[in-house]
Amino acid sequence: MIRKISIILLIILAICFTVNPTFILASQENQQTMESDLIQPMWTYITTYRNTFVISEYGRADVAVVLNSFTADSITVEASLQQFKDGKWITLKTWSNTVHNNITCGLGKSWYVASGYYYRMVSTGKVYKNGKMVEQTSYISPLRYY
Repeated sequence: MIRKISIILLIILAICFTVNPTFILASQENQQTMESDLIQPMWTYITTYRNTFVISEYGRADVAVVLNSFTADSITVEASLQQFKDGKWITLKTWSNTVHNNITCGLGKSWYVASGYYYRMVSTGKVYKNGKMVEQTSYISPLRYY
């Protein structure tokens, strides 16, 4: 009985050592292919644009937006908290921030919401050069129910 278990264990170990390296290489190749196939926005002036929207278990909605640009004269970000009520999106609160001669513009705000509704954050980011808007981007968050 012990001899049969030992033989089975040796066979399993032999299979693991011979199959596993090939599996790992194939897995790494697939991962590299997937990473190179990602679709990402190609901006000229905007370096990064990050958005966060969460609602705590107590109903506090937190919104955050950050836009980076190394070539802008000024940057503006705006975020709106919206509630889905009676078949349409209603803007509850809007915040904005503008910076001049800086590479980062961001905002982070909180607002308490009523339970029983879906919520989302809608944001926009704008980059200005020589007084003219040269690039704009926007984001709509996944829905959150509270």
